[in-house]
This record gives sequence, structure tokens and C-alpha cells, in this order.
Amino acid sequence: MKRKLRERFRCPNNDLFILALIFLIVFLLIELALRIYNLYYYEPFVDVPSHFFAGLAIGIGTLWILSLTDIKRKKISTLFYTFVIAVIWEILETLQEIVIENPPYLRDIFFWDGFWDIIVTVMGGAFVFVLIPILKIKDV
Repeated sequence: MKRKLRERFRCPNNDLFILALIFLIVFLLIELALRIYNLYYYEPFVDVPSHFFAGLAIGIGTLWILSLTDIKRKKISTLFYTFVIAVIWEILETLQEIVIENPPYLRDIFFWDGFWDIIVTVMGGAFVFVLIPILKIKDV
């Protein structure tokens, strides 16, 4: 009976889901440390690791969701959705800057900051395909 229950409630590709949660937690911890210690004031480019780990979390989470479907081109779809989420993220960040006044050191320089944030986030999403064979995660 226990075995039937365990099989019934087992989610496919739990490894991907857990990995996505780990990188989400890493991203949130980095973001929290950046905000608490006001590291943006001292070094404006400290958000690069934050965006990279966010890209990893988005990429692995997207790949996990896509692994539950019959989509054939999972890698291209993962990169596409990572890109779309990064663009939406930057649009919301820009809108937030319009609505809420930020200190001068937190203001984006023209569009370059958002552009590079998107690039780094997509690089994190692409790194997923380097990480998965290293960790020997199957069924992707």
C-alpha cells in the first residue's frame, strides 16, 4: 500500500524540481545580502551573480515544466522562456523605477543595465545544459 501511494504522488523529474528550488534559494540569498548590506552602493555590478543564479533557477524550472510535456525542442524552448521571463523582469524593474524613486546609485544607466541583465540571465539559463550532464540528471 505504501509503495502504491509513493508511486502515485511521485512527481516526474524531482531532481530538476529540487535543483530549481536550490538555485532559487541561492538567488534570493544573494539578492537579500545585496539589499541588506547595500552592496549596490559600493559596487554596481554585484547584481551579475544574482542574475546568473536567477537564470539558472528560471532555466531549470522551465526545463522541469517542459519535461512534463511532449514538447520536442526542450533546449530551445527553455532558452526562449528564460529570455521572455528576463525581459518581463527588466520591464517591471524599469516600471518600478518610474513609480518608486530610487537612490542615485540604484538608477539604471540608460538601457545598458537592463540589456546586460537579460544577457546574464539567459547565460544562466544556457548553463543549465552544461550542469545537467555533470549532475547526471536523466529524463530531460
